[in-house]
Amino acid sequence: MESEINSAAGNAVKTLRAFSESKSKYYHITILDTNQIKERKFKHLLNPQRYHYGKATLIDCQVELIDSNDPKYIYESRAIRVKWDNEKECCLVTDIPQNIFNASEVVKGYFDRWPYAERQYAMMKAAVCFYQIVGYGKKEQDDENMLTRIKQLEKDLRQLNSKLAVPLSQINEKEKKLEVLYDEERLQKEKSKVLKGKRRHTNRNEKDLSASQKLIRKIMREIKEIEKPFKEQFAILKKKSKEFSRIQGKRKVYHVDVELDQLLTSFRLTLANILAYIAKEILDDTPIEMSTLIQSILYLPGRIEEFSKCRMIYIYKNKKDPKFMAVLEKGLAKINELNICHPAGELYKFELV
Repeated sequence: MESEINSAAGNAVKTLRAFSESKSKYYHITILDTNQIKERKFKHLLNPQRYHYGKATLIDCQVELIDSNDPKYIYESRAIRVKWDNEKECCLVTDIPQNIFNASEVVKGYFDRWPYAERQYAMMKAAVCFYQIVGYGKKEQDDENMLTRIKQLEKDLRQLNSKLAVPLSQINEKEKKLEVLYDEERLQKEKSKVLKGKRRHTNRNEKDLSASQKLIRKIMREIKEIEKPFKEQFAILKKKSKEFSRIQGKRKVYHVDVELDQLLTSFRLTLANILAYIAKEILDDTPIEMSTLIQSILYLPGRIEEFSKCRMIYIYKNKKDPKFMAVLEKGLAKINELNICHPAGELYKFELV
């Protein structure tokens, strides 16, 4: 594929329109804000499929978004709904055709963006095994504070559901009617086409869609009327329900051996600084990744000879990499000029043989 892929989060419809209208060879993948994931926006739903690279179910479909700067403009695009096994959900919007990337590849392409975008930093961390600054000697245990919050929220939600039992049952009946109307609306949208931000359909379909949307708005007004006398309680219920869902995966916490962590962190940062110094000062600022630097030097075989006042370190050349060996030979000469000494007073001398 000649085209390149851009990925980002939370782009406005205006930005997505600019991508679609441009003549560049770029594709985009972006993620919808959580409050934008609403059933009415999706159509042409394909059969659910399992995510090949993780624990989730994917639904390939089309999404209709309204431009806030131009409310009459309908932006239509391919969308991938991701329903994770931990009950969380997100939705990716992309213009990559299905014949190029299937649903799993789109999702992986988006969530792999940070490792690829920060590849140099990731490679430097990998070179010194610096994947995680904290967590050595860690032990998983219950988070008592979080468990207390969860129990309190469960109690509050039970009380609220009990107090609002009558209006909630009435709203539940209304929502069942809405589900049927949403399906009708989706089918009517699928019969139409969106061209240049405008919906094109037959007169009959236009009337049917208008009638369905009118009924949907009517039922929504009826739900608001039911909630109106209990406005404050419903606001608290929604807030606590959202908080309860958010903290479900936070029941455990790690107890960390901080002293051991600080010690290993110090060693690794020191190694990283030494490698950076070698690359800049000793190897004449040669552009090289840390992992390559380690493999090119530290893996070279050699031998040590000890004398009364000197230690000779002989490093055997890698004949397959003569270019870097020439740079290394100059670097070793610079190291010898530093007159590095052992604590016992013996002078270190390096030689490439």
